[in-house]
Amino acid sequence: MKSGDLVRWNYYGQSMDVGNEPIGFIVSDYYDKGICDEPYKNVFWMEQQWVRPINPIHLEVISESR
Repeated sequence: MKSGDLVRWNYYGQSMDVGNEPIGFIVSDYYDKGICDEPYKNVFWMEQQWVRPINPIHLEVISESR
């Protein structure tokens, strides 16, 4: 998972309503002193027009950037 990848929200593999799942793209890695494993990903969510850090276990890549 890297910057520019198109992702959708996938909460622990639960199926989402097709067409209603949040779609965004990864902007960058997000580091915080409380994060011990791999860094979170800053995701720009298209519908909300905001960037939020998200744990990558909740993301599914639907299109990789080059």
